[in-house]
Amino acid sequence: MATMMRKQRGSAGIYMALFLIPLFGAIFLALEGTRYIQKQNRLADGAEAAALAVTMANHGNTSSYEKDLAEKYIQAYVRNIKGISQLEVTSKEDQTTIPSSEGNIEKKYTQYKVTAKTNHNSWFSSFLIPSFSPIETVANQAVARNYPEILGDKFVDIVFVSDFSYSMNNNWGNGKTKIKVLTDAIKQISDEILVSTSDGNISQNRIGFVPFGLRTQIKNSAGKYFCESNVRYTDEYEKVNWQYWSIFTTDYIKKCSEDKNNCKKHNSLLKTQLQQQAKIVMNVYNNTNYRNWGTPDKPVFIDIKKTIENIFTPNIRTTRFNTAKNKLWDSSGLCSKHNSKKFWSIKLTSDPKQLEPIYNSMSPGGWTGGFQGIIKGAKVLHAGKPAQGSDKYSEYKRRLKLLLILTDGKEYPYNLLLPDLVENKMCEKIKEEFKDSDVPLHIGVIGIKFAASKESGYIDCVGEDNIIDVNEVDDLVETIKEQIKKSSQAEGVSKLHYRYTDEFIEN
Repeated sequence: MATMMRKQRGSAGIYMALFLIPLFGAIFLALEGTRYIQKQNRLADGAEAAALAVTMANHGNTSSYEKDLAEKYIQAYVRNIKGISQLEVTSKEDQTTIPSSEGNIEKKYTQYKVTAKTNHNSWFSSFLIPSFSPIETVANQAVARNYPEILGDKFVDIVFVSDFSYSMNNNWGNGKTKIKVLTDAIKQISDEILVSTSDGNISQNRIGFVPFGLRTQIKNSAGKYFCESNVRYTDEYEKVNWQYWSIFTTDYIKKCSEDKNNCKKHNSLLKTQLQQQAKIVMNVYNNTNYRNWGTPDKPVFIDIKKTIENIFTPNIRTTRFNTAKNKLWDSSGLCSKHNSKKFWSIKLTSDPKQLEPIYNSMSPGGWTGGFQGIIKGAKVLHAGKPAQGSDKYSEYKRRLKLLLILTDGKEYPYNLLLPDLVENKMCEKIKEEFKDSDVPLHIGVIGIKFAASKESGYIDCVGEDNIIDVNEVDDLVETIKEQIKKSSQAEGVSKLHYRYTDEFIEN
């Protein structure tokens, strides 16, 4: 009898153990399953937040920036991730029909989709008891769209940074030179933008203009023209008063550098000091002598870091010189006295009359230094920024802002300066200055019968999507309008469109 009881107890224990296996399995699956459902929902929330974030940034592409941004949102929303096994950000442009009281409206949009899979360590995993795998994957994705606000209730500041090198005199087509097509296009755009309101008030839109050769020029209140540099130089270079030395020939400066007694008397400098400066001038001149034409901006004398740190500070006045009196840098590659009064920068203005010299008085000459034009253009745009806290500041923040670079050829003769400046975050520095605006600064490039889209400096500065090459004369105006439209689309309204769940897991 006792033996039978022991056998029955043993059988009961076996049955109990067998019964507990599915019981524990049900418990494990219930607990872990609830956890993974929560993880999938959190991943859905993270994907939605990431999709909205990249859509509001609306860079128009799917570069590493978008993936990095999406990854940060996924990690913030979904805790205890073993790893992200898949993360994709894709975009497309399309349009949809939106019904309204006035009829159907075709609305363009940019759509971004964030797709993610995350791996997690299971709490309960066993080969004996029904449970999840040691590592489980959950997946989800979300889609958001940006519906841009095209120009309407927002005012716009546009600075045209325009190539005024000699090659702009070349014929383009229809009996017109490149410069004629360019200035006609700017006039047409300004006539459309700088239009007074019906009640007679002046337009609140503003246009600035920065023509460039190897340097830019300014025109002072007395009508004098000054050749100016927008980069910074080595400390030794900036010790020299180039305004003073530019009026002398290299023969005189060479003699002064060799013997202080050959130096002319100066009100504030001793002859010893004059000789020291003359030596620096000759060192710069001899190291920049290009085809026997002196040019003062060889990269060895330019301080890239100092330039970027001081983009929005006033120019060093000693690097300017009076164009009409210039003898030192008297070459076709710079602001030569033979080419004086040809072009100069115009600050932001709402008055069309202020832009008339572009079409009536300016003509191109010199070589190509787009880096000078971009920095000067940023300064002109920045000069239109009112003080924070002023009555005009809130309105200014809502303005669209566009820096539009128009060029017909490669940088010459210093083709590495622009890529070097861009590599050291020049364009990021410029954009950062306008980050307090409601609408980000848009920088665009137009190649005038030139493949600007192949130039690394421009690509790395503005991105491939913001460069347009124009080969036909009649296309320039529409291309400029397209770039203006891009600047207005940088803001827009971002809306979550939809999310996927189970069907994505099967794919």
